[in-house]
This record gives sequence, structure tokens and C-alpha cells, in this order.
Amino acid sequence: MSSRARRQRILRDEDDEDDEYTQPSTSGTQRESKRIRQEDSSYNELDSQLTAEQTSQDLERKVNDTVRYALACEHRKQVIRKDDIARKVLTDRSRSFPAIFDKTQAKLRHLFGMELTELVSKEKSNPAKRAAANGKVVLSKTYVLRNILPEEQNDPQIIHHTDDEYQSTGLLYVILSLIFVNEQSMNDELLMSHLNRLRIPEESETFGDRARMLDGFVKQGYLQRQKLNAEVAQSDQPVFQYSWGPRAKAEVPEQNMVGLISSVYHVQGSELDRLQDSIYKAASIDT
Repeated sequence: MSSRARRQRILRDEDDEDDEYTQPSTSGTQRESKRIRQEDSSYNELDSQLTAEQTSQDLERKVNDTVRYALACEHRKQVIRKDDIARKVLTDRSRSFPAIFDKTQAKLRHLFGMELTELVSKEKSNPAKRAAANGKVVLSKTYVLRNILPEEQNDPQIIHHTDDEYQSTGLLYVILSLIFVNEQSMNDELLMSHLNRLRIPEESETFGDRARMLDGFVKQGYLQRQKLNAEVAQSDQPVFQYSWGPRAKAEVPEQNMVGLISSVYHVQGSELDRLQDSIYKAASIDT
């Protein structure tokens, strides 16, 4: 072999030796890739766990915030609007309203013996619009907190209220009962006549300004007030008609109202049955 050929062979052998150190083997490359994939998978799983935990904690905070908001609105006798919950409480989690609402209901029932009840929309004052509605119930996306405690737990010695609250609630129930037995509606002239007979003047020490008190019941949703048109009212002066508001319909079962009216007369047995039948008849309700 010539000297030139020997030099070329030596150079090729040196290049091959260098390649052994600079190029990893195929099996080594596969093991390294597998290790990297396993580490990435572990990191992704940990990230998923942390994200799920953070999401769960955030959801629970929103549920607690919604419970507090509902209780605050109930303390002020304000209706609870779905839009207000989404805007003031849920903010960036408004799309989670169904899940948060269900968890809120469960917590309210378990801890406070109350539940959120959606109110129906106000009835149309126009007879043609009422006929077009065809008796369909239209929900309003507004709620109130309704007491769902068993009757034996609705005891004044358990649930305390102030004297002002008892007086206001007592008068409200009297007004609701008067409306109930008057075919569930009453014009303002007749209502004021009844209040005068009950010695509740336009201004009293106990209830304050009578008109403002009625405005409060309307605002709270216990009463609904509608202005009658001239043909229906048959008067040149404005005439308003009062009926049960959506909150009263949600909070006060009609049977409870019948029981309240019956208890005033202190009757029992068959006489009580006749009285209750007459109350239902006066309210134009089929039993």
C-alpha cells in the first residue's frame, strides 16, 4: 500500500473515532426522549391538579359571596335580581351561574332554613294583554328568600323580631287578608276606608306616614298597585287598584291566609268549615 493510501486510511479511522464521541447512540436518544416526555407529563398533571383545586376554591368563595348577598337583600327586603348577582358577585364567573346557584340553594337550605324562590312577572293591567298571556306564568329572573322551616320551628321564641317588624308584618297581613277576601283586588278608596276603621290614620305614631308605608309594601313586592284607566275606574280622579304582589304570592300560601282569617273568629268544627268555604268563595277560588 502506498504511503498516500495509508495516510487516507488513518484519517478515516480518526474521523470514525470522533463520531463515536460526538454522536449519541440511537438507544440513548430514545431513552432521553422518553425521560423528557415523562417529566412533561408529570408537570402537566400537577398543573391540572393545581388548576382544579384553585377552580374549586374560587367556586366555593363565589357560593359564599352569593349567600351573603342574598341574606343582605332579604334583611333590607329587597328583591334579588339575577343580573345583579352576575354583575356584583360573580363578575368573571357569571357563566357559572347555574352551578353556583345550585350550591347556594343547598347551603341556604341546610344552614338557614331558607331558599331562593323566583318571582313571577307582574300581571298585566290591560285585560287584552292578560287574555293574550293565556294564563301562562312568566318568571321574572328575580328572587326572594322564602322560609322553609317546619311549622314547629317557626316559633317567636326561636326566631326573634323587633316590635316594629311585628307591627309592620301584622298590618301587612291584615291588608293582604282584606284584599284576599275581596276577590283578590281592592281599589285604594275601599282600602283606605278599611284602614280608617282599623284606626290607622294617614299619620300615626306606630306606622308613620300611611302612604309611605304602602309605598314600602309595594317596593318590597308584597303589594302590586296599578292605575286603572278612566273607563274601568268610572271616575275623573286617578283610581289605583291593589292586589297581592309577587313576593306575597311566593311567601304566603293561600291556605295559611285562610287559617289566619279563620283564627280571628275563634271558630271550630263544622262552623270553621263553613267559614273557610265562605272565605274561598269571597276570594273567588275553587276549593
